[in-house]
Amino acid sequence: MKEERMFILTMLNEGKINSDEACRLLAALKPEKNTPSEIGEKVNKYAKTVKNKVTKIAKDAEPTVKKCADAVGEKLEDIKHGILNRGSAESSDDDIIIDETEESEESEQGDNDNDPSEDKAQ
Repeated sequence: MKEERMFILTMLNEGKINSDEACRLLAALKPEKNTPSEIGEKVNKYAKTVKNKVTKIAKDAEPTVKKCADAVGEKLEDIKHGILNRGSAESSDDDIIIDETEESEESEQGDNDNDPSEDKAQ
């Protein structure tokens, strides 16, 4: 196509054709715009290329993703066991805290019984 353009410009330079004819001939050399079906074919080709690349990337990443997922699963199991073990330990701690609270309340009531300000009010 480059040769045809050069030939047209040479003919124009030599005066064999005028500028209007040269423009018309150069415009005729331009490829036609893509038709919808040509555009569709290009889009499909591009989509296939993208699909193939993404598939390859996913396949390459699969072992790493599986390894990470396994590690996360193990950590979750550790956390679960820690919570369960802690929960049973906390229940005995709660009993101790409740006992201490009851003792503290009883001692406060005992202190109030001996409060001299209450004796004056009576």
